[in-house]
Amino acid sequence: MTGTGRCANGAWEVLENLPIKKVSPDELKGLHEDLDNPEHATTIYACSIQAEHMVELADNPHEFDKKHYYESPHEYIGNFHEKYLPYISSIFHNMYWDHRFPRLITDDQMKKLASKG
Repeated sequence: MTGTGRCANGAWEVLENLPIKKVSPDELKGLHEDLDNPEHATTIYACSIQAEHMVELADNPHEFDKKHYYESPHEYIGNFHEKYLPYISSIFHNMYWDHRFPRLITDDQMKKLASKG
């Protein structure tokens, strides 16, 4: 789930009627790799994806400042497609976006991921 506004809150309200388990984005890879976990058969894992999970500062990928990101989005590059997208099967995209900011996922990134299998 991206976003924290009314749309995202409404989507969470619907999801919470399902057998979900909220996890952090950084847990997704481990869950994906844990193939023998019987919980996977009955659980939908859901997480909240925020700006710090989508981009990194081009000249210092270990630093993220939300205020700086909104003031200078051109200094950031998208990393969501590498860090999290391979472990996600559905996205509820409820976040505002405009052309100044890196895209969550580009067409080329989706094609590249799809070609991997």
